[in-house]
Amino acid sequence: MFELLLQELFSFYGLAIVLALAVLVGAVAYTVAGLRQYGMERRIQRVAGGPSMLSPAPELRLVRDDDRVEGAILRFFPSVRQTQIRLRRAGGAVNIRLYVLLLMLFTFSASLLLTGVGPFAVVPDWGMPVFMLFIAHLAANNVVLPFFIRRRQNRILKQMPEVIDFVTRAIIVGQSLEVALREASDAFRGPLAEDLALIPKLVDVGVPLPEAMRTVSLEVDMAEFDFFVAACVAQLQSGGGLVDVLRGLSETIRARHQLRQKVAAMTAEGRISVGFLACLPIGLFLYLLFMQKGYMDPLFTSDIGQIIFYAIFGLIAVGVAVAWRLVQLRV
Repeated sequence: MFELLLQELFSFYGLAIVLALAVLVGAVAYTVAGLRQYGMERRIQRVAGGPSMLSPAPELRLVRDDDRVEGAILRFFPSVRQTQIRLRRAGGAVNIRLYVLLLMLFTFSASLLLTGVGPFAVVPDWGMPVFMLFIAHLAANNVVLPFFIRRRQNRILKQMPEVIDFVTRAIIVGQSLEVALREASDAFRGPLAEDLALIPKLVDVGVPLPEAMRTVSLEVDMAEFDFFVAACVAQLQSGGGLVDVLRGLSETIRARHQLRQKVAAMTAEGRISVGFLACLPIGLFLYLLFMQKGYMDPLFTSDIGQIIFYAIFGLIAVGVAVAWRLVQLRV
């Protein structure tokens, strides 16, 4: 049964069905996002007693709808531009060329190891590299790169209160915001200093300071940094006291970082348990598959074995997803 399924999958009609299913998944994701947005607007209207100013304008709603459609599609089919953005946000020395090279090396190695092994024996020669390339690209964009992005953002969040305090002291002694940001990028080290160093560079080539800060904010993609940029841009455009706002923002970010650390410590045991329980059956399966091939043949040569194979890995996937969701607390 599994062999027939793979044969149909790598046929012309099978690829067309996969593409149709991908479009269907995008449409479902778009519909769910739209229903959630509609529900949020209805709750705001009930609380406000009528139409609220928080409800987006029709033009803005169209833009958000387009963003949801694009996000749903790019989640399953990451584009080159989306990968470049995630590589920049993840930091490190991996650019798009090195990323493609690593992807090709993984695809080549996995194809050599899995071609003709177990359920992949019926996959045609051209199908295995294509399948492995798609899986590797999807996993890198949805698992590996988000992990490094979150780690870099946590480092930025930890450093932001100190940088904001530095900028606040520089403004108190009479320096302009542009000079304060330039000195902060020179005085600190780390990912936040690297992002702040982009602002003087953009200003030096003629970009206005508010536009330069907004551009860097899009690259960082953090709510805390967006608040900092919004406060600075508001002061540049309309004036007002920036010192008190930055002091309050620094205290808020510091308290939020401490809360995240407490939550991470409280859920550490659960996350480790989920990772161990997820890797143990998969590792045991791969060991038996390559070291004792005859022991695993009934899973691929008989109908009942294939049913057990699908049921086992389906239950593992569902269990890991549910357990991981339970230990993930967003702060």
